[in-house]
Amino acid sequence: MSKNQKLYITISLILIGSWLYATPYLTIYTMKKAIENNDATKFSSHVNYPSLRESFKNIFKAAINKEMMKDSDKDGLGKAFSIAFASAIIDPLVDSFVTPESLVMMMEGKKPKINESNKKTATSSSEKKSNISMGYDGIDYFVLDAKDEKNEIQFSFVFKRKGIWDWELTSVRNLKT
Repeated sequence: MSKNQKLYITISLILIGSWLYATPYLTIYTMKKAIENNDATKFSSHVNYPSLRESFKNIFKAAINKEMMKDSDKDGLGKAFSIAFASAIIDPLVDSFVTPESLVMMMEGKKPKINESNKKTATSSSEKKSNISMGYDGIDYFVLDAKDEKNEIQFSFVFKRKGIWDWELTSVRNLKT
């Protein structure tokens, strides 16, 4: 193998590695541009809504279970009924608020307003500078931490590799409730 061939192979590997490393950042940039252009379809192409909704539901249910276990006034049957009732309320609530507009607000570290028109709120809030941090959490996972004005993490969004080059938003963790 000649010296030029080795050089070309090395440069090619560096370029491919750099591109591979940059793909989640490019996905997030594409999502941001889609929202700026009011293109919910393009934004949604990078979100696995069923998985994301399930992640939100699990977090809320775990928080409710934790609170119910603290309440020592209720007996076992009362706690079970309360948990079942809360679950019945959480599922449709999460299904209604996990939308492209509310996700944008959460990615900016803001709490979405469920009872108002999210579209107006999301566009006005996207003008402000976001306080976010991003980084890999393993080879197939990438995390975007959205922080509030106090620099506290409000939402941690987990992107999972989809194939070699693509990424999609699949879950949330470290949700500050």
